[in-house]
Amino acid sequence: MTAVANGELGEKLQVNAKGEIAALGETLNNMTKTLSVLAQQVTSVARTVGVEGKLGAQAEVPGVAGTGRT
Repeated sequence: MTAVANGELGEKLQVNAKGEIAALGETLNNMTKTLSVLAQQVTSVARTVGVEGKLGAQAEVPGVAGTGRT
């Protein structure tokens, strides 16, 4: 998790456990994957608005509720 905390969102937590601990590891990996997609989308929206000047760009992150419009 230290790698993820340092911004390396491609890293996965390896857990050699069963039950609740294994489920927690899977949940953390899923959260990291979602965060990675969100970061990519925010970068894309920022580029669209900042460089191309197109307002109305929207981030799309599968499995995440809400909208992020500019």
